[in-house]
Amino acid sequence: RLSPTAGHMFGRIVTGPWAARRHEGHHTICEAEDVGRLYYDNGSGNWVADMRNGLTVSVDCEVGIDEIWAVCVSYRLPMTTGQRGHVTLRVAGPAGRREPRSETTLKALPWGQGGGRFSFGHSVSGDDHLWSPIRAITTGRKPVSRELWLAISSVPEGAPNVFGADVFDDALTATQFTRDGIVILPRQSDLS
Repeated sequence: RLSPTAGHMFGRIVTGPWAARRHEGHHTICEAEDVGRLYYDNGSGNWVADMRNGLTVSVDCEVGIDEIWAVCVSYRLPMTTGQRGHVTLRVAGPAGRREPRSETTLKALPWGQGGGRFSFGHSVSGDDHLWSPIRAITTGRKPVSRELWLAISSVPEGAPNVFGADVFDDALTATQFTRDGIVILPRQSDLS
C-alpha cells in the first residue's frame, strides 16, 4: 500500500498503435485505488496524474507509435486538509525530451475509502487499458527527486529502486558521466 502523504508511481512504456489514433480514450500505466491514476489521455494529448484528492496534473505531449516514454508522478501531501503539499508529474520521451509539471495543493488524500488495490496496464475498474508493452513499473513510499529523475530518465532502462533501501537511488544520483560517456562511480562516503 502506498503512503497517503508521500510516494511515487513510475512507468516506462512503449506506446502502441493507439498513439496514432486521436480521441481513442485513456491508456492507464498504473493506478493505486487510494492514491490516484497515471495515464495518457489520447483525446487531449496529455500525460495525466489524477489524484484521489481531486488534483489533476497534466503534461501536454504528443506521442507517436513505438516510442519509449518514462512517466512518474511524485507526491508529498498534507496529513490533513489545510497544510501545503505538492504533486509533480515528470515525463521523458524520445530524443531526451523531458517535461515536468508541479501543482500545489492544500488537500490531503481521502485515505481508507478504497480497498488499497493496485492495477498495472489498466485502471482498477478494469477499463482504460494501456495496450502497450510495459518495460518497468514501480511504486514506492518515497517521492522521486528532481536529481534522481534526471538520472533515471538518462538511462535507457532506468527506474526507481523497487527494493526501498534507497542505496541504489543515491548511487545513481551520485554517479557522474564524462563527455566521452565514461562513468565515474561514487565513493562509498558519497552515499551516506
